[in-house]
Amino acid sequence: MVFVPENNPIALLVIYTISTVGFCGANVFYDAFLVDVTTEDRMDYVSSMGYGMGAAIGAQTANPDKRVVLFTGDGSFHMNLNETVTLKSYNLPIMVVVMNNSVLGMVRQWQKLFYGHRFSQTDPHRATDFVELAKAFGIDGMRVHNDSEVESVLEKAFNLKKPVIVDCVLSPDENVLPMIPPGKTVDDMITEME
Repeated sequence: MVFVPENNPIALLVIYTISTVGFCGANVFYDAFLVDVTTEDRMDYVSSMGYGMGAAIGAQTANPDKRVVLFTGDGSFHMNLNETVTLKSYNLPIMVVVMNNSVLGMVRQWQKLFYGHRFSQTDPHRATDFVELAKAFGIDGMRVHNDSEVESVLEKAFNLKKPVIVDCVLSPDENVLPMIPPGKTVDDMITEME
């Protein structure tokens, strides 16, 4: 859920790049332009890990009077977090929401579901403090620890109207659903997991 003020004509670009490696860049990427964006301008693609930050910068540059929000996994964000300097240098009011589960979540989920919980190379043992990282680049950083903080922190970050990173701390066992198993169709979609 993203806080979106009512009666505010914004183009909200949501790029949810789930932390994935391999699978030919099988990250989920989608947009949700609101209010004044026509269906001809919509995109529904699959992108590679790390694509979100560059796409958000491009979207913000093309829409300087709009607010862009990037949802990205921590693994994906690690691939080009150096572009945070671009946010600061050009004062791009992008809100980066890092879904921080401290693992490469989509691959881990596949290993959990299809490989008997045999995890390999999905826990990079990173200890990145995204709030401190934001400060190091000269922008604001905030953290969400639990569900009760989500709305208030996202609203505060959104209303800053300047670059901000929001670190959303998640369990490494949080799942992304629905998902389609390998070799299956949408009719075989998984909607629940333990």
